[in-house]
Amino acid sequence: MGSTKPIKSISHPKLRLTVLGDEDVRKIHEATLEIIETIGVKFPLDRALDLWEAHGAEVDRARSVVRVPRGVIESALRQAPPVYTLPGLDRALDLPLDGDHVYLGTDGCGVEVIDIHSGERRRSCLQDVADITRVVDSLEEIAFCWVPVSAQDCPPRARGLHELLATWQNTTKHVQTESIYTEHEARGAVEMAAVLAGGREALRERPVLSLMSCTVSPAVVPNPDTRMLRLSGDDVTHIFRKFRPLFTV
Repeated sequence: MGSTKPIKSISHPKLRLTVLGDEDVRKIHEATLEIIETIGVKFPLDRALDLWEAHGAEVDRARSVVRVPRGVIESALRQAPPVYTLPGLDRALDLPLDGDHVYLGTDGCGVEVIDIHSGERRRSCLQDVADITRVVDSLEEIAFCWVPVSAQDCPPRARGLHELLATWQNTTKHVQTESIYTEHEARGAVEMAAVLAGGREALRERPVLSLMSCTVSPAVVPNPDTRMLRLSGDDVTHIFRKFRPLFTV
């Protein structure tokens, strides 16, 4: 374990892909703010509703829906850093997210694999997580490791933690997962990351793990993800950095 090859990124100051113009982006942003403010987003957990209400949202507790004034959203966006880094356990494998680099990584949550020895299709297992991660670690073209398949031979309550352990045992690149569904698992994942980083303070400086919170269109944050976000403010701020869009078309 431990790739020493520098990560290859797609980076060129004159190479940019612009799908939407500035006016298109502005229209999408304005429409999103209007939807969040007038229709709202469903958060089926009292703690989440409490937090939104404390920060100025209108809360419909009977429907678990929050409507957030655009000023609250825009204020939060202004506080978000425009540039940050996804750290690896090996500092040489850090990934600056600065708008000038494009990285490739694995995708996640596969439930079947083609067995490399028999050629048969079967359910994925923990050994597959380890084997695929070793390949990821050796390839300079793969910048980060999103836990690629599900360890279906592990108990569901701790499956995501088994997957993280197998991943960290086989790579020093940045690790990402969306297979952490509950507060119990999230706390375990934070503790594991803190041990690897050298303690809680070191983890806050270099969050070597990012978790994906998957929203459901239209505008629902499902129960498992909501419970996961019950972690303390410090942990959420420094660990849960990557979120999918709240609305999809």
